Amino acid sequence: MRVRSRGCQSEEARHVNKAFTLMKALVQRVARAGVSVDGVTISSVGRGLCVLVGIHRDDTDQQAKVLAKKIAALRVFEDPDNSKRWSKSVSDLGLEVLCVSQFTLYHTMKGYMCRWACPPLPTP
Repeated sequence: MRVRSRGCQSEEARHVNKAFTLMKALVQRVARAGVSVDGVTISSVGRGLCVLVGIHRDDTDQQAKVLAKKIAALRVFEDPDNSKRWSKSVSDLGLEVLCVSQFTLYHTMKGYMCRWACPPLPTP
């Protein structure tokens, strides 16, 4: 017997479309960004990207590698030589990337409440 949570992809469906990824990323260009907890800076970057990453419990390491490669190659910066917009990536320019885990990217709204159809698995 197979149990499926609402909104989760079954094993059968995953085999049909191997390119399917549930992992989500919200990417923003930044002059500087940082994460602090209780007033203590945990991590910070200068010019580059701030990426909020939602990792689904069904995501794989391979999907994470593909997403990281895409983010590193994402052309969202202008070329300093000719000012051509949207032609350079963080890898091209040697910029920084701050990734922040953000499970709330998997919420759905029901009225004024957030609902998670496939919450992350609890940690042991």
